[in-house]
Amino acid sequence: MTTFKVSQNVIDDGYITIGVKRKCGRQGNAITTIDSDEVSTEARRFAETRYPFPSFFVKFKEDISESNVINELKRYKEVNYNVQLEFEGCKLKGKQELLLFVKNRESFVILFESTNWPSTLYSLDFQLVVPRRLPPQFSIMLRNVAPDMDTSQLLMELQQDYPDIINASRIFNKDNGQTTLVRLDIQSVKIIDELLRKKFVYLCHTRHPVSEYLVPAKVLVCSKCFQLGHFRSNCPEQRNRCKICGLELDDLKKHREEDCDNLSKCAND
Repeated sequence: MTTFKVSQNVIDDGYITIGVKRKCGRQGNAITTIDSDEVSTEARRFAETRYPFPSFFVKFKEDISESNVINELKRYKEVNYNVQLEFEGCKLKGKQELLLFVKNRESFVILFESTNWPSTLYSLDFQLVVPRRLPPQFSIMLRNVAPDMDTSQLLMELQQDYPDIINASRIFNKDNGQTTLVRLDIQSVKIIDELLRKKFVYLCHTRHPVSEYLVPAKVLVCSKCFQLGHFRSNCPEQRNRCKICGLELDDLKKHREEDCDNLSKCAND
């Protein structure tokens, strides 16, 4: 008999590591585990800037084919959850570390729950890293909420009618002052669409308008040439660019110490 055990550990930058453990009982086989390693900063930035949804990171101890893993994951979701997974792209690093980028909210939410994953993929154990919280596409804005109203109490009130609302957080202004805006995180695409169509909810017998939650776009900027859309490690430029004056240089350190006029100029002009 084979049993499976899933453990979760919060790691930096909003991701959770799920270590999948397999224990074989009657044969007396040893427990197989995969050690937890953090996703690289570059991989996270890649996920946050190029694709609309945060990535899912799957790490194996053996070389894999990304097409085999993705096709098996699709089959598993279709057979067990009647969900058609759609992927925007993938990135395989070192033949063992796979980043998966989904195309829509329906695909994201089914992968977001670690219990919805199979215990193995292509007969291989794996380590799974999922985002710690739902992305902005699963949030709406609740307006006209009194600044002195406790968000925990607000959440309890809303969950009586909408149990899929899993979090409520107050929006603060640039001076760290409370506003009358509250972000609601909802794990059901159907409920999000329903509330946005209704354009309001009732809270303590008061009608509150709701609207789509929008966040500033994250832009990937190269630290070598300061152009958009790639990392320093993939920069096509041969020389460094001064982040202040915008000049291309062979000796950036000397330029900063002796020659830079310290007049700010846009590197993308």
